[in-house]
Amino acid sequence: MKSISIPDYFFTHLKNYNDRYDRFHNEGSYGRYYGISKAPLQKAAFDYSGIAYKPVYSKDVPLYERDNIKSIFMSPQQPFISGTLILEISNNIDGILSRDGGVRIFLHILKSDGSIVNKDFFPTTIELNGRFYAGVDLSGVDINDINSLLIGTFNIHTRHRYTQTQIKIN
Repeated sequence: MKSISIPDYFFTHLKNYNDRYDRFHNEGSYGRYYGISKAPLQKAAFDYSGIAYKPVYSKDVPLYERDNIKSIFMSPQQPFISGTLILEISNNIDGILSRDGGVRIFLHILKSDGSIVNKDFFPTTIELNGRFYAGVDLSGVDINDINSLLIGTFNIHTRHRYTQTQIKIN
């Protein structure tokens, strides 16, 4: 095998300049480490660490046209770090669900106290081992307080909803 793509680490912000990567953080060094010619680093737009845990939901949910959500994961919260809701999606949807295409994912988080938090987003998809993932930051939401999710897609110009599914989490 000459080349594989591996996900880059996700950092929100580095406080100090000296916290940056060293000179060995590149595709050639990673390739040599794994015994291949190179290992290009795929930029991660969100914290994808939650896919290491059991999904909180794993049934097909219609998203847009022929694309489905296959599973939903949540990365755990840590002090000073919010959790991330991660969607495993049937295909790369970046070109379809975008500002240019006018289609956006809506995500309404229904909390145990009855309040609703809106986290609509345009996805940035990453591919890991042949699977596609998109994520949204859950800042301001305690994942233990999530009762259910209302998720789907809508047209940003007409507000028409293409899909809508409510998913019970806890």
